[in-house]
Amino acid sequence: MTIKRVALAGWFGSDNLGDELIAKALLEQLLTRDVEPLVVSVDAERTRQLHGVDAPNVNVPKINVVEHRRLRQQKDLIKALGDTDAMLLSGGIVQAETSRWNLPFHLSRTWKEARPFSAVGMGVGRVDSRLGQLMVRASLRRSEQNVVRDISSADRLRRWGLDNVSVGADPAFGLGVEAVESDDTFCVVLRRPNQAGSSWVGRKLRHRVFKGWRTAAGRSSSKLDKDFVKSCASAVNSIAETTGLQPRFVALQASRDEPLHRAVAEQLDTDSSQVVPSLESVLDEIGRSKLVVSMRYHGAVAALLHHRPAVLLDYSPKMISLACEGGGWASTLDPLHLDEAMVKFAVDDAFTHAPGTAEALGDLQTRLKVNAEAIDRLLGS
Repeated sequence: MTIKRVALAGWFGSDNLGDELIAKALLEQLLTRDVEPLVVSVDAERTRQLHGVDAPNVNVPKINVVEHRRLRQQKDLIKALGDTDAMLLSGGIVQAETSRWNLPFHLSRTWKEARPFSAVGMGVGRVDSRLGQLMVRASLRRSEQNVVRDISSADRLRRWGLDNVSVGADPAFGLGVEAVESDDTFCVVLRRPNQAGSSWVGRKLRHRVFKGWRTAAGRSSSKLDKDFVKSCASAVNSIAETTGLQPRFVALQASRDEPLHRAVAEQLDTDSSQVVPSLESVLDEIGRSKLVVSMRYHGAVAALLHHRPAVLLDYSPKMISLACEGGGWASTLDPLHLDEAMVKFAVDDAFTHAPGTAEALGDLQTRLKVNAEAIDRLLGS
């Protein structure tokens, strides 16, 4: 069987630039193999603008898009997938941290027996319920191969009864970057804490009972936690005092991050700047600071690609897993306990371990070969 049309599925089409970096990297992989991609997107128009014929400075053949965000679009999804030969899954789609709807929403795309599929560069987060773990196992055991982006993700899948698992890397590590000169700033990438399936839930019963069954998008307009904003502002003040650098906020998901960044900036004792980057500029916007403090995974990816020291806020297992690559290239902090002494220690530790970025990045980019082999194996199936 010759594979000519491949569906690409993840959380694509939102304003989360981290997911779009994954899509960009995988589309490059598919197009170089002379494959016609179909992107499963929550916003078809946005995907066409970012990656298709309407994208700026991109000379690519037609990229097909099908929109899948609501139940009533399931029929169109099934029809579009019926015209494909295979599917690639990627991104942090196997988790119940942001919503219990995540698993049935994303895994429903694999429920077509005749079409082969593989996961490439997939992240696996917390899935505490037995039912959720059974759902993951039932869906992914039919995969040609499950290539995850870190060892902890592989461990989870194996504990849940899957053996067709190997460790690759996040596809975004395959995106080329040019060296950028750093300025006298430190980059801050914050996000709202998860509200379902994580340790944050226990603090407020209403999150556990009601918000756990709402999608992450459905909670995008929820009010900011004042205690969290105050804690972040205190930490940013401490870093500015310790380093003498000016904070520079970079929003990877503008609709959710920018309001938080503004609220934190209003409580600072120092001047700061705000940046809402594009998909083409986001990696360099993060890389032009001397230090990166990130609560988002792809903020840390950008720091590593540019060999910047980093402090990662460990709100999810994926953050500490990435920080430990290459023997430990970044320091971590619990975002629930950002006291001044720990923040200053983490910053010092980040600069101490900065030389380890070369080894960590080299290891991860070497593991991209596992991703590529899985894609070739799927296309030859």
